[in-house]
Amino acid sequence: MVIYVINGRVIWINEDVSIKEQDEFINDNNCIVIDKVVEYPEIPNDGYNYSYIWNDEKQEIELLKGAKIEAPHEEITKQTYTTVEVSSSDNLTNMDMLIGIDERLNMIMEHLGLIS
Repeated sequence: MVIYVINGRVIWINEDVSIKEQDEFINDNNCIVIDKVVEYPEIPNDGYNYSYIWNDEKQEIELLKGAKIEAPHEEITKQTYTTVEVSSSDNLTNMDMLIGIDERLNMIMEHLGLIS
């Protein structure tokens, strides 16, 4: 198995060890040949970035947890738009109710002679 590692991070993996014999990789110290098949952990879907790291002592690939993945701009905009749309709709409903209450109060006050 061939593992290409730069600064401890796994860039690519290939099971074909003859890659190391190609001109571009034959003298490349980042191209490591391992005499076994190396398993690598599955990246969890928990909202964080992960990188594969080569542990030379253990001869295995490990996961390095990175920064939290930010929501895409479209998702943030969609959430904001939904909030504005709902609150805008609620405000219109409230305004309609307040106008209705105001009209009824005016009718009652006219009936009682408090306003003309």
